[in-house]
Amino acid sequence: AEKVLQMEEEIRKCNAEMTTLRESIHDLIKGGGPPIAGPVGSGKAEVGTNRKWFYCSDCQVGGHGRRFCRYLLKRPNWRI
Repeated sequence: AEKVLQMEEEIRKCNAEMTTLRESIHDLIKGGGPPIAGPVGSGKAEVGTNRKWFYCSDCQVGGHGRRFCRYLLKRPNWRI
């Protein structure tokens, strides 16, 4: 019974992560996400005005990425 509960909890976590990923992809399709820089001299990269989410990731070098993600993810509009 304990193993079934653990599996159900893992499934719940996976489903929540898939939902977040789907929302992030839809946000990118609508023009959100990080600015994409072009060649040098092509102008300033701009962030769309309809940007709903901001994204961060842990680079897993030295522990600072995890710490910054932890801080940023306390904000309501930040996602991994």
